[in-house]
Amino acid sequence: MLKVFKEHFYKLYHKPTLIQQKVYQPLSTGHNVVGLSPTGSGKTVAFLLPLLENVTRDSESQLVIFEPSQELAIQTSHVAREWANLLHLTVLSLIGGANLRRQKENLKKRHPQIVVGTPGRIQVLVDSNHLKLGHLQSVVIDEADNLLTGNTLEVIRGILDHGPSHVQLSFFSATDTDILHHLKQWFAQDVERIDVRRQDKTRGPVLHGLLRIGMRKRNLMLKMLMDVPHFKALVFFNNLKELNQTYSYFKHLNIHRVAKLAGYQGQIPRAKAMRGFRKNKIQLLLTTDVTARGLDIPALPAVINYEVPKHKIEYIHRIGRTGRMGHKGLVINFGDSHDFRDLRHECQGLGYHFELIYFYDKQILNREQLKKARAKDHAEHPQKKHITEPNQHRHYHSHKHHQRKRKNSKNKGMWHKWRKEDRRHQH
Repeated sequence: MLKVFKEHFYKLYHKPTLIQQKVYQPLSTGHNVVGLSPTGSGKTVAFLLPLLENVTRDSESQLVIFEPSQELAIQTSHVAREWANLLHLTVLSLIGGANLRRQKENLKKRHPQIVVGTPGRIQVLVDSNHLKLGHLQSVVIDEADNLLTGNTLEVIRGILDHGPSHVQLSFFSATDTDILHHLKQWFAQDVERIDVRRQDKTRGPVLHGLLRIGMRKRNLMLKMLMDVPHFKALVFFNNLKELNQTYSYFKHLNIHRVAKLAGYQGQIPRAKAMRGFRKNKIQLLLTTDVTARGLDIPALPAVINYEVPKHKIEYIHRIGRTGRMGHKGLVINFGDSHDFRDLRHECQGLGYHFELIYFYDKQILNREQLKKARAKDHAEHPQKKHITEPNQHRHYHSHKHHQRKRKNSKNKGMWHKWRKEDRRHQH
């Protein structure tokens, strides 16, 4: 590691993570690498430091980093700029949704040595000859399990055709997919595989909670969870329809500490939502799998699955936003017994322990904690009534309704009798 990097590194971290240790030598010596490690294990720094060592100031676009979303490209460019500044190198972010003309001007004026961006926007700038790849040395495909699919795979391969015949390739991911075992077939180069997912211990303790609740009561539960002290969460949805309906629910209630992060939004509202969330002005950030993939929100207390994901890869990436770098984490899965059965089945073999959790008196508790809290509360306040989850509203009001029904049953019967007599007279 360069001396200037080492001094800065130990101001920020105690020691390199396992993935950072394992990939440094291969990457710094020009090898192609697939790096697999858990979410939150420092993959961005793992590929940046060794690759930046080989970037010089005399040529543009030597290192190109592909990211799947605008947010992740911006996040990675911030990290890259922090380290590149130590070597007086220039980093430029090229993302969809941003001003294209300004990006073209920045490429012409600043001649960046490092480019971080989304495949679609990079393709546009390469095809228009504003981004020249004649001096390209190294390419990083971050979140490779996501980017190396469908049309995006072909876009990336097409971009590489504009560069030199031999370019160093790096692929990083938290989850393994079939294509990561057949990279030579697609990129015509041998790739060294470094997988530390089982050995890595950077993840903090994460509680995988199951909160039984019907679909109609989930927005109310989100509202109640906002009363938990210091609570803040990414809320994941399986589709945009549910996301937008939930966002409208909070807008209707004039609750401003809720924002959304969706792919169809422009770059400015998305950046505003992320900025508010990072600064704790936003308490709930409603999002989807693609948009929030790879985001690093330091010490994020919780992730909520408004709907449980259908595939384990989605679950792994969702929960990877909490419990990062040794911090405690909480995952709250909304659903019913069928949802939880399917989730357990899908996540078999991943080592997750799922347990039922409950909302009680502005707290999130497991079964034992709930029993103790109720006993203590009953001893201190015998007459006090508690609603531990929205479904109890239904039970309480249903009981009152049946009482009223019994009380008025005689009058109701007389009303039917009079109605029949009226009809008889009409005929």
